[in-house]
Amino acid sequence: IIANAIESHMGQWNTDKRSSTVLPTPKNKYQKMLHWADYLASRKDIEVKFDGFTASTESVDPSIWKFPFGKYKNQTFSFVKEIDSGYLEWLYNKADMDIREPLKTMLETFMLEK
Repeated sequence: IIANAIESHMGQWNTDKRSSTVLPTPKNKYQKMLHWADYLASRKDIEVKFDGFTASTESVDPSIWKFPFGKYKNQTFSFVKEIDSGYLEWLYNKADMDIREPLKTMLETFMLEK
């Protein structure tokens, strides 16, 4: 069961432009559960809380909460409401840049609210 679930854990990201290999997509409940667990574990911006468990904040890289480049480089985006919308639109439209989480989600949310 475990090996079967692992072989399809990549979900919709089952192809690679540099390879002709196509991995299977999740079909049964075990495969789907492992796929979502793997996906959620890869999101650094999602905090999962369990009753009676306190996660250590030491392992969280504080640089993920900062702008990686541009006019606001190395500033946290906790002050996003104060940033001019033109800069956020420019950043959102930079298709050639690899914008990672949690900045990607923050920009997508900004554009939806606009």
